[in-house]
Amino acid sequence: MKIIVDMMGGDNAPLAVLEGAAQAVKEYGVQLIGVGNEALVRKTAAEHNIPLDGIELVNCTETIEMCDEPARAVRQKKDSSIVVGLNMLKEGKGDAFVSAGSTGALHVGASLIVRTLRGVKRPALATMVPAKKQAYLLLDCGANVECRPEMLAAFAVMGSCYVNKVEGRTSPSVALANNGAEESKGTPVLKEAHQLLKTTPGIRFVGNIEPRDVPNGEVDVVQSMPKNSCSLYLSVPFCPSRCSYCSFVSFATEGLLRQIPAYLDKLCDEIRQTTALIRSLGLSLTTVYIGGGTPTTLNEAQLKRLLDTVCENADVGALREFTLEAGRPDTITAEKLAIAKEHGVCRISINPQTLNDEILRSVGRRHTVEQFCSAYEAARKSGIPIINTDLIAGLPGESAESFSHNVDEIMHLAPENFTVHTFCVKRAADLRHTEQSHFSRSAGRVGEMVEYARARAAEHGYAPYYLYRQKNTVGNLENVGYAKPGTQSLYNVYMMEEFHSVFGCGAGAVTRLVGNDPSKILRIFSAKYPYEYLCENKSAMSAENTAKIRAFFAEEPK
Repeated sequence: MKIIVDMMGGDNAPLAVLEGAAQAVKEYGVQLIGVGNEALVRKTAAEHNIPLDGIELVNCTETIEMCDEPARAVRQKKDSSIVVGLNMLKEGKGDAFVSAGSTGALHVGASLIVRTLRGVKRPALATMVPAKKQAYLLLDCGANVECRPEMLAAFAVMGSCYVNKVEGRTSPSVALANNGAEESKGTPVLKEAHQLLKTTPGIRFVGNIEPRDVPNGEVDVVQSMPKNSCSLYLSVPFCPSRCSYCSFVSFATEGLLRQIPAYLDKLCDEIRQTTALIRSLGLSLTTVYIGGGTPTTLNEAQLKRLLDTVCENADVGALREFTLEAGRPDTITAEKLAIAKEHGVCRISINPQTLNDEILRSVGRRHTVEQFCSAYEAARKSGIPIINTDLIAGLPGESAESFSHNVDEIMHLAPENFTVHTFCVKRAADLRHTEQSHFSRSAGRVGEMVEYARARAAEHGYAPYYLYRQKNTVGNLENVGYAKPGTQSLYNVYMMEEFHSVFGCGAGAVTRLVGNDPSKILRIFSAKYPYEYLCENKSAMSAENTAKIRAFFAEEPK
C-alpha cells in the first residue's frame, strides 16, 4: 500500500508528522509519499536524526493554515500540501491520503477534487468513541451543518459498513441521537429520518437514543445533527423580458439592465459583509439560494464573479444545498452551466411554464419550446445533479389537453423536481390592466389540470413536499412542489416552515431571523428597487440593520 501524507498539516508539523511517518515505515513496512516543503522537511529530519528511508518527498510551496477559510484556500492555494496530495490521490499515485491539517479544507478538497463514491451524496466525519461496554462510531462529527433524512440514512449505511469491516462486528446496530427514545420525538427532520431508517436495507436500526445513554455503548453507530444553521438568499432582480402575469420586483428594460454592473458591485460587497456577520454570530450556512428575477440574465463573466464571491466567503463544500434559478431558457448557455457546476451549484431551475409556443408569446416569454429542450439537455450534460422545472396550470388560452401534454413531456424528461403553479395575476401585473377579458378567476378546467399533474407525478415516483396558496389564484387552487425521493429543496422547506434564519442580500430581499422559540421572528427588508438599493445605506446589511441582527441573537439563550 502506498499512502500519501501531508507533511505540513497539524500541530508541530513537519516534525510530528515525520516522526509518525518514520515509525509507520518501520513497524508496518508501508510505502509513503510525503507532500510538503521539501527543504524544510529534509532540514527537520536531519536536525532530529529521523530517517527518510521508505518516504518519497514531493515538494510544494504553499500550506493551508488552520485559520484559512477552507473553500477559498482549496481554490486559491493550488500548490498547497493538501491540494497537491488530493490531486495525486485522484490521479492514482497513491492508495490513500492522510492529513492532520485543516479538517474543513480536507473535507472540501476531498469533495471537490477526489469526489465521493457513487451513491454517496454527502460525506461525513466519523470517530470511534470509547464507552462502557464497547466503543461506538459517531457520525457526523462536524462535516455538515445539518442533514436531510436521506443523508442520515446514508450515514447509517456507511457507518455500518465501517464498523463491520474495520471493527469486525457482524450486523452492527444503528441508533439516531434524539431528545427522546420514543418514535414520536424530535424535529420533523428526525421523525422522517426515523421512518426512513426503519426501511433502509443493509442496516440494523434499533431506534432513537438519548444522548445520556450514548456513553453506555449499547449501539455501534450513532448519528448526530448540528445546530445553529442558517441560509443565504441572493437576489438578482433582472429578466430578459417581463411576463404579462408577473409582478415580482424584476427589471427588463435596456436602461435598467445597464444597472447590472453597479448592482453586482454592491451585491458582492453585501455578500462579504453578510457572511462575515454570520460567522461572527456563530452560525453556519446550510443552503445558498440565488433567485430573482432570472439570475442567468447575468452574462458569463458576471455570473462567474458572483459565484466567485460566494465561494470566497462561504464554505461551499459544507453546504447541504446550493441553488441557482436559471428560470428562463433563453438566458442559459453551456458556459454558464459549466461555471455553476465548477462553483458547486447542485440545483438549478429551468422553467418553461408551458410547452405551447403560441401561449409563450402571448404571455411575454421570449423563448420557444425548442429553446427549453436545448437548455434542459445542456443542464443534464453539465452534471448539475438536480433540475427543477415549473409549469403553470390555467394560463390564458391553455386547454386542459394542452396542459396534459405539457405534463407528459416533463415526465418524459424526468427532472428531479417538478413544480405546478396555478395561474395567478398579481395586482401590478401587466395582464391585469391590459387584458382582463383574457382570463377569469373561476377554476374552469384548471382543477382537472392540477389533478392530472398530481396523478402523473405520483405514477413517476414524485411526492409532494411543499404547498402554498396565493391571493387571486384561479379557482383558489394552490402551488405544489413535487420531488423524487431525496431531492427535496431544503431552502423551500426552510422558507415555508420558518425552521431557521435566512439572510437576504440584494434588492427586494428579506432577512428573516428565527429565534430558539420559533414564534420569535424578526424581518428586515432590503430596498425594493435596484435604484434604491444602489443608494447609500439601502441594503439589508446597513449599520442600523446589522445592529438589529446582533441585538436579536444577543437575546437568544446560549
